Amino acid sequence: MVMKRASIEPNFHDLYLKFLDKVNSKALNKEIVQATYENCKALLGSELLKSSLEERSLLKNLGSWLGKLTIGINKVLMAREIDPKSLIIEAYEKGLMFVIIPFTSKSSFCHQIPFQKRLSKEWQEETKVISQQTNQLGYNQLLGRR
Repeated sequence: MVMKRASIEPNFHDLYLKFLDKVNSKALNKEIVQATYENCKALLGSELLKSSLEERSLLKNLGSWLGKLTIGINKVLMAREIDPKSLIIEAYEKGLMFVIIPFTSKSSFCHQIPFQKRLSKEWQEETKVISQQTNQLGYNQLLGRR
């Protein structure tokens, strides 16, 4: 389901989430989240990310799916599995901001409006500042500035 559907059909993410909610199986949910982490890590390690728009699109879609499976339903994004902060730092050093920023943005900030209303003002402001800073870093890197 993760690689065959969620990675290539982002318009159906909400439908897949409703399906998982109806099935109501903790074991299935755990397996889906783990498969998503594993597929994200595999794509993050791919050499094709630099040159393949399709690979970057798959990664971005999986980032959105991961965010909806975790943050979107008020669960944590496991930094031991995928650490967005270290990904951004590594991407900056390697010149891959154009690959990582869409992934981290989708996985970290794709939650729905009702969840955003439950967040504290401080958290909302902090994520806004981080998002602006990383966007500026990515823009400067695209222009060849550091």
